[in-house]
Amino acid sequence: MTKKVKIIVTSIVVIILIMTGYFLFFTSKSDRLTVTDIHDKVIFGETTKKDIENRYGKPKKTNRNIKKVNEVFEYWNGYEGGVNYMLEQNTNYFETEKADHSSMKKYFKSIENAKSDIYYDSYIEYEGKNLGANYVRFFLYKGMVRGVQYGGEITDDGVAKKDKYLKQLYGD
Repeated sequence: MTKKVKIIVTSIVVIILIMTGYFLFFTSKSDRLTVTDIHDKVIFGETTKKDIENRYGKPKKTNRNIKKVNEVFEYWNGYEGGVNYMLEQNTNYFETEKADHSSMKKYFKSIENAKSDIYYDSYIEYEGKNLGANYVRFFLYKGMVRGVQYGGEITDDGVAKKDKYLKQLYGD
């Protein structure tokens, strides 16, 4: 190889390394936080809080007040509006969520046996530019994801129209 070719090859390799470093440094874990990614990657009864943090980064908010956590879940679970309600009414999102059915069966049986209205002991809340909703809450029991809830309205039509589930809400 001539000296000129070596310089060109070396320059290209350096540019590729710089671009890769830039992408890795400036691309946040929260960029993966989309309605579809949560649907496809989170498995109720198997995915842990640590798994969520490894995938999406540090949560914006954590709530460990058991009473408040369950009140928040019940309120939003019954709320007829917002992204969560629209997903329930207009898509198969909740019918096709992934779950470890054996784990979930034991979980519901333990609640039933305890005659308790306490379904969750905490939640972690995330926001993200690619989420398309104001926030998402992962409801946990003993460190395991047992429920998910999307809050507020669609925040960005452009993001929503790229998401497999949110774009169904537009009826296009």
